[in-house]
Amino acid sequence: MPTIGRHRGFTDSHNFASDKSFFDIFEKDVNQGLPYQILKHAGVFESDNSIVLFGGCILDIILKKHHSIKDFDLRLVGEEYMNDEVKCISKAKEFVASIFSYLIEQNEEFERRKRKSMESGRDIIHAKCDLQEIVVSRCRSTVTVQIPSHGGMTDIIFQLTFAPCRTVEDMLVACQPQCTRLAIKDGAVVLDGLARYCIESACIVLDVSSFTNYYRDDNETENDEDDEEMRKFSSGRTLTIQTHRFIKYFDEKGFDIILPELDMEKVPKRNLKYGVDEVLALPSMIVAFSNVNNNFIMASWVSLAEHLKSKVEANGGAIGVYGSSTVENVGESIHHNIRCLVHDIYDSFKYVAKGERYEHVFDFVPTLTPRMVTKSYETVAEDLDGENIPMKRIIGYFSVTPSDKVIEKLLSDPIRKQNCGKGKFPKPFKLDKDILKGLMDKEIEALLIKIDNLREKLIEKNLHSLVLQYPENVTTVEEIREAFYGTNYKM
Repeated sequence: MPTIGRHRGFTDSHNFASDKSFFDIFEKDVNQGLPYQILKHAGVFESDNSIVLFGGCILDIILKKHHSIKDFDLRLVGEEYMNDEVKCISKAKEFVASIFSYLIEQNEEFERRKRKSMESGRDIIHAKCDLQEIVVSRCRSTVTVQIPSHGGMTDIIFQLTFAPCRTVEDMLVACQPQCTRLAIKDGAVVLDGLARYCIESACIVLDVSSFTNYYRDDNETENDEDDEEMRKFSSGRTLTIQTHRFIKYFDEKGFDIILPELDMEKVPKRNLKYGVDEVLALPSMIVAFSNVNNNFIMASWVSLAEHLKSKVEANGGAIGVYGSSTVENVGESIHHNIRCLVHDIYDSFKYVAKGERYEHVFDFVPTLTPRMVTKSYETVAEDLDGENIPMKRIIGYFSVTPSDKVIEKLLSDPIRKQNCGKGKFPKPFKLDKDILKGLMDKEIEALLIKIDNLREKLIEKNLHSLVLQYPENVTTVEEIREAFYGTNYKM
C-alpha cells in the first residue's frame, strides 16, 4: 500500500513475555514510580476496574520511551455508568480525591523520614509535593490533574474522561492512531489486532472509514469564531488534530504513514529526475520527498497543510484535548470565561482550580465574581494604556458598545481632533481614560447581570450536563476522503 516513510534505523521496542514484565518497568522506571503508585492507589490496576488507563503512555513503555512519559489518559468504562450522570461525576471526584490523598500520605511519610534524618544528622532530598501548586481543570467531560515536578520527578498530567464507554472494546475501536489501542483492564494489558499490527510494523494506517466521528475543520476561511467552529474546537475531535498527531508519530516515534487510497499515479516525480526534492501537496498535509520506490515515498519531511497549522495552535490551549499539556492558569481561565460571556458563548467555559479546593470545577457554572470581573477589566485598561494597543483586548472584551464604536471613541475621534496639520509633529497619543472607563463600566454592568442569571441561562440552553459523549457520525466517508486526499485518491 502507498506508504510515507524515511531513512531511519529500526524502531526499538520491548517484546514482553508477560504483563508482569510490563508492570515492573511501569512501577520502577516511569518517573520514579510515582504515576504507578498514584494509579494503584486509585484502583486502576485492580480486577474489574472501571477507570481504565489507555493510549500513548502504554505504547511509550513498549517503545522504550518511558523516561519521557508525563501524560496519562484514562476513561470511565462500564455498563453501570452509561445512563447515570451522578455516578459518573462521583467517580471522577473520587479519582481526583484519591490523587490528593496519596500525595498527602507521601508528604506525611516524607516529614517522618525528614525528622529521623535530622536526628541522625543526615541530609535528605526534598521530595515533598506542594499541594497548593496542583492544578485541577475540566473541559466538558474531561478532568485534568497536573502535579508539579518535585523531588527529582518531572510534572505529571492525568486526564480522566468520565463520559463513559460501555466496554473497553468500544473505547479502543475509537482510538486514533490505531497503535494507541491499548488499555489496562482487570490488571492486564489488552490491545486489538490492528494495534498489534501497527506496533509490530511501526506504522499508522490512515483509514478514512474510521474518522466519521471527527469533525471536518479544513476550511480556509478566517471565521473561526462562529458557534459551529467553537463547538468543533472545544470538542478536540477534529480531523486536523488527528492529522497533527499522525505527523507527530511519524516524526517522534518513527512510524510510517500508510495511505491506502492514495493514487500513486498522481504523485509528482518530475523534480526527482534532477536530484531535487518533490512535493506532494495533500489538503491535509504536505510531504517533501526525495525518492519513490514502488509504493514507498521516501519523505524528507512531513507537515500539516499551511492553512491548518493555526487550528492546531489554537486548540493547544483547550483543556481536555488529547496531548494538551499546557498548565492552565486560573487567571487566564477567568479572562477566557469573561470573553465567552461578553460574546454570549455559553458552551466553551473553562473550569480551573489550583490547590486542594477544586470542587467548583465540577459545577456547570464557572466561578465568576464581581471582583474577578472588575480586576480583569483593570488588566484590560493597563494593556490598552501604551504605545501598542492590542486589538484583541477591544474585540474580546466589548460588546455592549460594538468594537467598531469602541475604536471610534478611543482612537478615531481623538486622532481627528488632535490633528495638528502639516509641518508639525503629532503629539504622543494617549487613550482618554475617562472615555475608556465609561465604556468598561457599561460592559461590567452587563456582565454582572449575566453572571447573576448564568445558572438559569445554562439550564435553559440545556448546558448543565457534565457528561457529554463524543460526537458520532458527524462526517461522511466521502467528506473525510476529500479532506485527506483531495483529488489524489484512487477512483
